[in-house]
Amino acid sequence: MVLGSAAAAQGAGPQVTDARPKDERDAKVLSNFMLSCNYGIVRIGDAGREPDRIERLRRDLAAAEGLGLDGKTVTVKRYSVHSVETVLLDLRIGTRCGRDNTKAGWYSPEEAGTITAQPIVIEAALSVDGVTYEARSVTAFKHGNRFEDFSTPMAAEEINAAMAAMNQTLIAKIRAARR
Repeated sequence: MVLGSAAAAQGAGPQVTDARPKDERDAKVLSNFMLSCNYGIVRIGDAGREPDRIERLRRDLAAAEGLGLDGKTVTVKRYSVHSVETVLLDLRIGTRCGRDNTKAGWYSPEEAGTITAQPIVIEAALSVDGVTYEARSVTAFKHGNRFEDFSTPMAAEEINAAMAAMNQTLIAKIRAARR
């Protein structure tokens, strides 16, 4: 999927190509098996988000000044959003699972900091002019609620805020590298 073709042709931002694997776009519980390192990790899909994460990224890139991306192609290789429902279990007993044996949504104790609510883990990778920019963030749902339905207005608001922060992190990385 290509977004922003007409706008990019007029010099109003980049053309964004969604090159993520198709299965990364759908919501999914990674595992229901309690002893799995993927237990309690939910991939939050694209469906039901307006604008979706790729369009939101395109708009944020177009609005950012000084990036030099007008008319350029930005290829999104990864933009995954996961919620980890086992945070309190992880904090109570510690985790035996490392990044290498967790499919996605993993976070380190250092990244978690003082998080005691359900975290949102976002990992993104995109490329511009053959250069790849990667970022990840770990934040928590501010309201402290445990969400099972990520389409509720409160959950959507917090997920959108986490994605907006991720986009600003990516913009800062692009800006720093292109100076």
